[in-house]
Amino acid sequence: MFVPISQQQIYRRRVEANGAGALLVQRAIREAEHCRFSTAELDRAWADLVRWVEDGVRPAGDDLLGDLRDVGRQFTVPLRPGDPGTP
Repeated sequence: MFVPISQQQIYRRRVEANGAGALLVQRAIREAEHCRFSTAELDRAWADLVRWVEDGVRPAGDDLLGDLRDVGRQFTVPLRPGDPGTP
């Protein structure tokens, strides 16, 4: 199963409402099934998290409350077969 974006939107709104929005970075991976991340996706996420903790560099994320048509494209490596963003 997958985690619907709506659940992530609820989470974002709750974090924002509690004044902690700067502490949350969300990324979408364009994969229909839950937790099917590629090695490249996992490696990048981990490296970005470590850099945030050790050097204070907040990683990029997706705006899951905005336009979702291209959400996750910059973090999904490689784009999966059949993805509308695949050339």
